[in-house]
Amino acid sequence: MAALRSIVALVTLVAINSPCLALDPESPAVRNAIDRGVTYFHEHLDEVRSWEAGIVAYALIRSGESPESPAVTTLLKRVTEEKFRGNSYGHDAPHQFYEAGCDMMMFEAADPARLKRQLDLIVAFTVENQWPSGSWNYYRQTEHGGDTSHSQYAVLGLWAASRAGVKIPRNVWSRVADWHLKMQMIDGGFAYHPGEVKQSTGPMTANGVSSLCIARLMLYPNRTYPPPFDAVKKDDPRSSEKGTESDEGGGPPMNVLQPLDLSGSHITGGSRRPPAASTTSAASKNQLLRINQGISRGANWIRDNYSQPLSPRFPLYYLYGLERMCALTGVDNFEGHDWYAEHAVTVFRKQRADGHFDGECGVPAETAFALLFLSRATSKSVKPPDPKLGGGLMIGGRGLPKNLGAVQTTGDGIKVRKIDAPVDKLLSELENPKSVEVEAVQQAIVDTVQVGDRQKLVGQKDRLKRLACDPRPEVRRTALWALGRCATVQDALVLVKALDDPDINVVVEANAALCWLSRRPNGFGRSIDPLLDIPETASDQQRHDALELWRSQARRDWREWFNQVGPYSERELPIDLPGTSPLQK
Repeated sequence: MAALRSIVALVTLVAINSPCLALDPESPAVRNAIDRGVTYFHEHLDEVRSWEAGIVAYALIRSGESPESPAVTTLLKRVTEEKFRGNSYGHDAPHQFYEAGCDMMMFEAADPARLKRQLDLIVAFTVENQWPSGSWNYYRQTEHGGDTSHSQYAVLGLWAASRAGVKIPRNVWSRVADWHLKMQMIDGGFAYHPGEVKQSTGPMTANGVSSLCIARLMLYPNRTYPPPFDAVKKDDPRSSEKGTESDEGGGPPMNVLQPLDLSGSHITGGSRRPPAASTTSAASKNQLLRINQGISRGANWIRDNYSQPLSPRFPLYYLYGLERMCALTGVDNFEGHDWYAEHAVTVFRKQRADGHFDGECGVPAETAFALLFLSRATSKSVKPPDPKLGGGLMIGGRGLPKNLGAVQTTGDGIKVRKIDAPVDKLLSELENPKSVEVEAVQQAIVDTVQVGDRQKLVGQKDRLKRLACDPRPEVRRTALWALGRCATVQDALVLVKALDDPDINVVVEANAALCWLSRRPNGFGRSIDPLLDIPETASDQQRHDALELWRSQARRDWREWFNQVGPYSERELPIDLPGTSPLQK
């Protein structure tokens, strides 16, 4: 053990004195610093108050602690017992929205299925207290132009809750984006209280850019975003809301097997006060363009000021914010400066002998910020989408599978339990009418294609065609998704027929599959989301009419396409009869 400690100490010394040394969360020096911080919390858990418990538990989980460990369990219990009363959450602490955001992050990282009720209540509280402008401020105080720091933690918490399956009203995100864009400084940075002090700072700019990135992700999840340092011009094609998917292996930038929310925007737990209607169109190209520009201006401010020394005030708070911003924008370096490696050395130097960190936010919070930076916590919630697939099943608020037995909760968030089996075995599981593994099979099939092994699906096209007529909608969707990646024009009829399916999610999947198969990433210029331009205030009848209009147009366009390119023997078939489905033929 003494020899091991000497080696770790030597590696740490080398890292501290070699700022150009490549470091990552698994580097021995970084791992040593993380482990010392975790040990400190284990030994001083009684000193963590309920208002600090959320950020500490979240930091422990992101540092590798099991969500079922005694330390995390104790902190979860502390928050649950002290902050929930009946069907409400919260108390009169002025920093309420810091707490709410951290508590949501903790619950989502720990056990989102079991703690769904708590998440619902915190979301209701947070959304209810969002100012009409889109910001949050100290609890029970007047807005005074809003607070970039409070708003950032409210946004982080709501994003975590959305990943756990809680529905967040779309106009919450639209107002978040609008407020940040309105309050962004002329130099591209952000200020703490922008209505009062017009001075950009590093911590607030990292916060502001991160909030804009999250709002963009929630408002426009199916887009290809421009590089963060590129100022987007109005005539720049990269600002198009339809993305920039290439033809090679191409297809629409649609999230993998993402179901539609047909119920409108509402909170699962219910809000005591419905949010004010957004003053702008959440789906407009103009808003997406402005968000891209705001992110670019803020990222450039950080880059232009990167070489300045860290502020003596709140440096660890800033570094955790910088980690978030870089994870959300995909920034690895600033003009050759490895921000993680260089600042990790700064963190090493600030750590005390017993593993803790000091600062104005108090030892528990400062130590948590350091651990979250070193572990690169945000990157564990932001899985970069495969450019040929457009996303993953569980990222960005796409909800939980119906079968919670197919879910695993880990320190990295929610995952569908993985099945490792050959494609023929996976399809056999789908063919089993009593299977409870459909979501896990979906993930396994997606993984098979994701690693480029599409040929394994090609030999199974006949089975996939049969599964496209299965009585279970999720099985039909999975089969259509797979057919879109392995079929040819000769097989397209089954996809065109599926546009008559009674389940609108199956219809959406069939349309997306046809986009892939035909190498027409944007189909016929229509959104791949039939409800994208429908206002949240739309009635059920209006939503139904919009869906049917979208279906009718998709069916017409794809029939015309098939009758031009499909096999002569199959053209001009009655494939668009209203009210029919693959199950009725």
